[in-house]
Amino acid sequence: FTGSIVLGCANIAPATCTFDPASIAPGQSATLTVGNLGAVTSESLNFTVTGTVSTSNQLAATSTTTSGSSTTSSGTTMATLALSVQFADFTLAASPTDDSIQAGGTAKYTLTLNPANGFGMPVSLACSGAPAASTCSFSSSTVNVGPSGPATVTLAVHTTSRSIVTPPPDGWPTPQQGLHVRWFMPWAWCILLGLLLVLGWTRSRELSLATAIRNASVTVLLCLMASACGGGGGGGGASPAPNNGTPAGTYTLTVTATAQSLSHKTQVTLKVE
Repeated sequence: FTGSIVLGCANIAPATCTFDPASIAPGQSATLTVGNLGAVTSESLNFTVTGTVSTSNQLAATSTTTSGSSTTSSGTTMATLALSVQFADFTLAASPTDDSIQAGGTAKYTLTLNPANGFGMPVSLACSGAPAASTCSFSSSTVNVGPSGPATVTLAVHTTSRSIVTPPPDGWPTPQQGLHVRWFMPWAWCILLGLLLVLGWTRSRELSLATAIRNASVTVLLCLMASACGGGGGGGGASPAPNNGTPAGTYTLTVTATAQSLSHKTQVTLKVE
């Protein structure tokens, strides 16, 4: 046989295949390139390579060899060869998938990453969807997943307890703010004025009791006025909202595992009471 063999692929979609050269003579070889593998969603791609030649033999026959099979039909002869592409990949799973805790507690989940088809490279982990006033962390944010077996990582979700203390009135300093200067300065002047009055009364015994009471009353009045001005000043900014901790509710967190172009996600549920 000295004819030309035309090469092709069957059952390869959504992937594509090209040969270089596209046809060969008996005894020659060609390079097969399989493309668009990113569109394949399964762990492997099974397809068939075909070689077709024209023949004047009208006798239909089929034969099978260790390298494939050949079929002869009217005008053509086709040889086929089954091939498979295995994709190195990994899977991601969480256990348990749901947990319930009190605000201020910590929920923990075990993540298992299983390699497939010889996968072996570092995998980065990320978490999203955590409720307010909470954080999620991993025992290791990057884990090496290899062909030897699965790798496990612990995901911890830390929540914040809710405060039962009534927030202070508007304008009063909170414990986080400390003593505000607009409250400190008026009272500092009052204390200084009171000391001066006491010192003057001590040095001048001729000061009548009525005069001392009048001076003390004026001092108290001035202190109250200064405090009122100081409490209402400062630009009228609103008091910061108190820290109420992690709100009660049911939340869905998403864990994403990424290794180069590969990415897998799993979800866990957290109930905060």
